[in-house]
Amino acid sequence: MDLKTIQRLLSPEAFPHAVKKLELLETHISWVILTGDFAYKIKKPLDLGFLDYSTLAQRQHYCSREIELNRRYTPELYLGVVPVTGSKEAPKMDGKGPIVDYAVKMKQFDSDSLLGTLSEKGELTGALVHSIASELAKSHRDFSSVNSATGNPGAMQDAMIQNFDQMREYAIDDDAIAQLDSLEAWTRQQLAKLLPYMSERVEQGHVKDLHGDLHLNNMIVMDGSVRFFDCIEFNENFRLMDTMAEIAFLAMDMADRGERAQKILNDYLEYTGDYAGLQVLDLYRVYFAMVRAKVALMQESNSNKDIQQTPCYQVFTRFLQLGLSFISARPPFLVLMHGVSGSGKSTVAAQVAEHFSAIRLRSDVERKRLFALLPDSSSDSIEEDIYSADASRKTFEHLADASRRVIDSGSPCIVDATFLDSSVRKIFIDLAEELDVPAVILSCSVSEQCLINRLQHRGQNENDASEADIEIMRQQVKQLEPFSTYEQQYLVTIDSEQALDGTLWQQLAQITAAVPNVAAQLEECK
Repeated sequence: MDLKTIQRLLSPEAFPHAVKKLELLETHISWVILTGDFAYKIKKPLDLGFLDYSTLAQRQHYCSREIELNRRYTPELYLGVVPVTGSKEAPKMDGKGPIVDYAVKMKQFDSDSLLGTLSEKGELTGALVHSIASELAKSHRDFSSVNSATGNPGAMQDAMIQNFDQMREYAIDDDAIAQLDSLEAWTRQQLAKLLPYMSERVEQGHVKDLHGDLHLNNMIVMDGSVRFFDCIEFNENFRLMDTMAEIAFLAMDMADRGERAQKILNDYLEYTGDYAGLQVLDLYRVYFAMVRAKVALMQESNSNKDIQQTPCYQVFTRFLQLGLSFISARPPFLVLMHGVSGSGKSTVAAQVAEHFSAIRLRSDVERKRLFALLPDSSSDSIEEDIYSADASRKTFEHLADASRRVIDSGSPCIVDATFLDSSVRKIFIDLAEELDVPAVILSCSVSEQCLINRLQHRGQNENDASEADIEIMRQQVKQLEPFSTYEQQYLVTIDSEQALDGTLWQQLAQITAAVPNVAAQLEECK
């Protein structure tokens, strides 16, 4: 197929169904014809090395693979493979006669349902971000792991280093070269440290056949739910990756857009519990930022213009800066939230996590994980008492272990729990001292009526991980143990009712991420 043949398909008579409006879209590897109810994707006859659509048989094969792979995500969107028949002079879609080519037939959707479009319009809500995390975690649970030979991280190492070599072939300025040098040195250092662990993750089953290109423009809202589409079918090496690499790619894309990158990461981790994988997060985020930087340069490779004066060069430098932001020092620290159920500590914790690029550990979520329950599952579905004294003890032991993993990865950590018991608080303060990181007890104070109102509202939300009600809150108030003189040095108390008018967030926004003294800075903002 060529463009002239494609243009001859832009007639209602070329289709076996009613056509509302014909529109042709083009990418560097395919043509897409929109008809109103259906979209038809036709692959260009190309051989790019990493992609081979050069023969009719190859294009048929990859059309079938595209259907097969994407039905893992959105089966109702991918309807099947249909032939383009007739002749190049008079082609028909799914007609009779000789086969000229093949097309992937899809249900057409409104471009306004793309999450990338919603992001551009400022309409990517927290609920949608949470839905993305839930859908992504589900795919990571459901998809099969690859064997150790296929998932060898050595290939990823080669790709990471090759990126830097390829970008230096272009006429980039001295500042960009210096930035590339810094990013490459950091990447080599991380690879030397992390390659054995990356191999361990292959053995542990974390490397899977995934999407390969999961960014906001490959997601839609369909029937009220977030769904993924357009995964890479032409080269399995682009899909075979560590699950942490896929969330890293998405978080990188969202960070570039100024979206809630830390929320998507925290929500995803709540579903998966893969806190150990944070060790490789920044390595993958930098890698994918460098891929985007390289692609931007390649788009001007055949231009006669001075590459440094092109819009693509500005994109290149933007992704260099994004990569540098991932390797900039973020001194870890440990924050213990404190307060009874309904005090607003989870809301405060989420905002602090976003501001400091911190990982939030929620006791409600981690308690359920110990009983193989998802965050939004009810404990009524199992016979065990997940709130027994023994279950609580195990929950805080698990939280301490997860906190250690988070801090060891270099990330700040916020533990979102009631922390009513001084002996439990001591475990975490001792952990912070052992790891030589600052500790803060962030206590949320609120009136009893506000507590009641919040818990009544929470009871109407089926997706809230917390199952505490007003009766439990009143029991917690009785169990509150006062802060010791020793604990006072770590304590910051805030009136979390201020969260309703946004005052608290304005105060927290004044805190810089360069923390050794988080408590003092929080205190100054009160």
